[in-house]
Amino acid sequence: MKLKKVSSDVDVFKSSDSLLKIISAGGVKTNILGELLFSVSEGLLRKTTKNYSVKYWFVRGGGKDVVVFSASGEGVFENIIFGKLHIESDGVFWECVDERLSNLCDAVFNSLRRGYDVIKSRLSRSAVNDVIKVQSPSFVVSDVYASILDGFAEVTLSEAVLKYPVVFRTSTKLGDIISLEEFLEGLKVKYKSGKYVVSVLGRDWMFSIGVNLDSGEYTPSFVSWSTNERLLGVPALKKFYSLDPEEEVSLNVYAMSS
Repeated sequence: MKLKKVSSDVDVFKSSDSLLKIISAGGVKTNILGELLFSVSEGLLRKTTKNYSVKYWFVRGGGKDVVVFSASGEGVFENIIFGKLHIESDGVFWECVDERLSNLCDAVFNSLRRGYDVIKSRLSRSAVNDVIKVQSPSFVVSDVYASILDGFAEVTLSEAVLKYPVVFRTSTKLGDIISLEEFLEGLKVKYKSGKYVVSVLGRDWMFSIGVNLDSGEYTPSFVSWSTNERLLGVPALKKFYSLDPEEEVSLNVYAMSS
C-alpha cells in the first residue's frame, strides 16, 4: 500500500492526547465513548453519505510507533481495520490498508493534515514541540478533589478569587490547550509543588481540575449550566476532548490552600 506523508514533525504525533487534539482541530467530533465520528460522501453522480465511528490505538515496538484505525458503521462489519499511521524517524505517514474504505481513509488523512496545520498556525514550531514533547505524564486521575470542584462550580469567578488566589489567567482558543496532562506537566515545571485549581470557562460550561503537583493526583470535573450536565473523572475528560477546539475560552489557575 502507498504511504502518504502527513507531517515531518514526529514528536507531535507520539501521544494519544496530542493525536486527539490534532484530529479535533481538523474538525472531527467524538462521541461519548471517545470514538471519532466521520460522515463521508460516496458516489460519482448520485452522492450518498455514510456515517462511521472510528477507534484508534497505539502499537509500539521495535523502535517504531504505529497507530491503528478501525471503523464501524454503514456497510462495514464491526471494527474493521482500515488504516495505519506510521510514526517513523523521518516523518509521519498514513497508510490505507482497506481500499473498500478509501473514502474514509482520505477523510482521516485530510483531518490529520488539516488539524496539524491549524495547530502549527497558532504556535511556532518550537512551541508546538515544547508543549507536546512530554511522552510519559506523571499524573493520575483521582476523585480526591471532587467536593472542592463541586463547590467551585457554584461560585462566580470573583468569589473564587477571594478563596483561591489567581496565579495565571489568559484567554485562548480551546484547541491551544494541546493536552491536559501535558499542561499539568507544564504547571509542575513552573510551580514545582503545591495544590491548584485549573478552570477552563466556555460559553455555557466550565471544565475544572484540582491537582496536587506533589502527589500527581488530579480530579477533572465538567459542568454545563445550559443542560445541567455534571461529570467527574474520566467522563469529564472525554467530554472536554469532544468540545469545539475553535471556541474561545478563559483559562485560570488558582492556588489552593494546603
